[in-house]
Amino acid sequence: MLIALVAALAFVSWYKRAPKSARTRGLIYAGIAIAVVGLISGRLNPVVAAIAGLVPLAHRALGALKLAQTLRGMGNSFRAAASGPSAGQGSDVESRFLRMHLDHDSGALSGEVLAGPYAGQTLADLSLSTLIDLHRQWRVDDPPSANLLASYLDSVHG
Repeated sequence: MLIALVAALAFVSWYKRAPKSARTRGLIYAGIAIAVVGLISGRLNPVVAAIAGLVPLAHRALGALKLAQTLRGMGNSFRAAASGPSAGQGSDVESRFLRMHLDHDSGALSGEVLAGPYAGQTLADLSLSTLIDLHRQWRVDDPPSANLLASYLDSVHG
């Protein structure tokens, strides 16, 4: 402990006298030295374990952020489509599994499955239970498709 105190005082004294260009390098070396001593002595083990535990949480948070951005973009698309209805116009949105069409005049939402076992079929031709099964599957495989299908289900089936 006494050695650490003497080393810290010597570093502070050097830091005050050192030119700016050498200070940054000195801080980096001091940080590396502290980390090495902490790892060797076993005092940084809880910190390393906490960082390792935060990695999966950070991965999930980034995934949630990406999904939020996708949803915001889809919401903006539908909002833009609904904000300026013109006679005979509509808006189309496409995802990996689904193509949706919004009729500006009536507000009717329709869709067509683009991939998978129901490719080429319209959403109106599929049963409610089939649509719910597709929604469950797409939530894992392609969240944007699942969100589009959820919009359709809310619009048509309440």
